[in-house]
Amino acid sequence: MLLFKKNFCILFFIVFLYFIIQHFHLTQYLSMSGFNKYHGILLNYYQIHKLKFILYFIFIYIISISLFIPGTIFLDIFSGYIFGYF
Repeated sequence: MLLFKKNFCILFFIVFLYFIIQHFHLTQYLSMSGFNKYHGILLNYYQIHKLKFILYFIFIYIISISLFIPGTIFLDIFSGYIFGYF
């Protein structure tokens, strides 16, 4: 019974996340074409607010990794896209 509840909670979370992404049309932002479209805007914001941008990115990255949220590969790609190769 406990296994059923755990699987049900995971399935509910995935379905809920899917509907949130579809309802708010987040797929246009969470794709490579979205990164390309908003690259200039993000670089401009990064150049103006470096510390704030880096702290927000670190916070979002830590939360997504610690909660095992799928799609953290996009954050890895995004970090290389914005911060470049050191």
